[in-house]
Amino acid sequence: LVAYGVAADSMLQFTPMHKLARIQLPDLQCITMRVDFSVPVFNAVIQLCKELGIRHPEELSLKRSIEPDFLSKGYPHALEKRASMSNISQKRNASHSHSAHNLSLPNPEPETRQHYPVTMNSSLHSIQHASSSLSHASKHAINGMSTPYVLNVTQSNSSDWANSNNGLQESYIPPSKAYESTLLHESCGSQENFDQTLVNSPPVLAPGILNGLFRPKNFAQKAALNQGWLDSSRSLLEQGIVEHQLILLRFKFLSFFDLNPKYDPVRINQIYEQAKWAILLEEVDCTEEEAFMFAALQLQVQLRAERKAEEGTDNAVNDVDVMLNELESSLQISSFQRHGNDITSVPELCDYLRFFRDLYISWYSSSSESHGQPLGRIYLKGCEVSHEVNLPESKYSLKLLIPSAEGMSEFWIRCDTEYQYARWLSACKLAVKGKTMADSSYIAEVENIRRLLDMQHPIAGHTSHGNSITVPPIDLTPEEFLPMKYAKRMRTRQSLVQRILEAHQNVNHLSLNDTKLQYIRAWQALPEFGIHYFVVRFRHKPIQFEDENVEFSCLSADCKVPHEFIGGYIFCSMRSKDQTQCLNEELFHKLTSGWA
Repeated sequence: LVAYGVAADSMLQFTPMHKLARIQLPDLQCITMRVDFSVPVFNAVIQLCKELGIRHPEELSLKRSIEPDFLSKGYPHALEKRASMSNISQKRNASHSHSAHNLSLPNPEPETRQHYPVTMNSSLHSIQHASSSLSHASKHAINGMSTPYVLNVTQSNSSDWANSNNGLQESYIPPSKAYESTLLHESCGSQENFDQTLVNSPPVLAPGILNGLFRPKNFAQKAALNQGWLDSSRSLLEQGIVEHQLILLRFKFLSFFDLNPKYDPVRINQIYEQAKWAILLEEVDCTEEEAFMFAALQLQVQLRAERKAEEGTDNAVNDVDVMLNELESSLQISSFQRHGNDITSVPELCDYLRFFRDLYISWYSSSSESHGQPLGRIYLKGCEVSHEVNLPESKYSLKLLIPSAEGMSEFWIRCDTEYQYARWLSACKLAVKGKTMADSSYIAEVENIRRLLDMQHPIAGHTSHGNSITVPPIDLTPEEFLPMKYAKRMRTRQSLVQRILEAHQNVNHLSLNDTKLQYIRAWQALPEFGIHYFVVRFRHKPIQFEDENVEFSCLSADCKVPHEFIGGYIFCSMRSKDQTQCLNEELFHKLTSGWA
């Protein structure tokens, strides 16, 4: 006790380590689980993911549930709110010991509970309706408290829950099943071992929930989305989370490692759901053609999920295909090696007056001078690459943002054909990361871009595939498939539905898992994918870059949040299939904990 700074006059609170918390998953389902409030959030997330059957828990974290009205006010209100929370914390600690480690954490006052409401979008209410089931669960927890478990809140007062949540799904997840499927995924390898409500999420049908979700309208509001992230190196109790409070489980680091349909059905579905809501809520911008492509893929997922029982008729063939794909993916086979190409020299792209060698783009007055001194040259490592595509007008453009002494300079590359565009965009994406076209992922990236473009093309006539699925005469709600700005642009609802059905013809042959994976790949290909916004002031808080140090203070969130993003992405980039699957927690905390 002395080591923790506990003196004779210290006031200590005796409280259980494991408490019930309401967890909202990326697909907006809410589950009630017993969570360890005494360990760092990083370790609590690891245990949650074991229960849910999600591999690579380092990609996820927990967020506070914050009202849309609060998020829409942007960062000035965040500063005011954080200051008020700090004052409350100081007042609460003033009456107790002034030791270095004050462990006196009384029950939060009502004013503390009001700052980060338990509700979600004004539609989720208190857990008081399930008090009888909670007390019943507590008795079982005392008798056998071996591992945290999931509480079936729907078995008691289910009608009250449905009314209070406006139809938001409350689920029961058998803990033993998910736990075994995560730890023994090599031997199980079957989706039947996972909870099917997590593998294929039920639709969110209540219009009140759809209308109440937060839709950021500017960069300040996008920055406000990062206000609620919890500190990974501190416990839930230290950060003021109380029992029965709603907290959000989300993929924080959008660097998805080793996605495997055989072992990751829950993980793939939850990534798909987070991507879907990011598109629909306009957290990530996309073009009109891309929006209808996403709508078509979403419709295909919905139709395939309804006919899931009819899909698995030829499991033997499917398993062989899956194993072949896994083998090729694990070996990282280069397309150059498969086709016997000579890779003793780095490949080049040379189009009209432009040459792409190694990590440089050079241009010349004529092709005969391509081995001499260029007229200009751009070094691409560290640049930013985005693209603009207009398929009806056959316009394919790349935009490079190049750091210079005067700031970021724009450099545009206009491509003539889709194939040229796919090759140059793939080469630029790799060069930004310091990789050349000799990398094994180059050809796969080219084919992936061409596949995304093919899905956005309108089909003149219906193309029949052997495993295609036709759309039954259903009543589609465009707002459930399209971002609001595109749903309002069309004059009639029928024209929106017709365009979605036309785009669906490009993807109606895809299986359920393939459709979800294609949706994730298309999301990853968007220019704004993986960009997290913060409002900062460039002073204080030094951060060391490759060539210089930059000091800034974060205004829209606690400074620990961007620090965790930087360290977390560095940690994710260090993962390799050659390494053991043991999670290096010490390295994660070393990269993300900052000066704590």
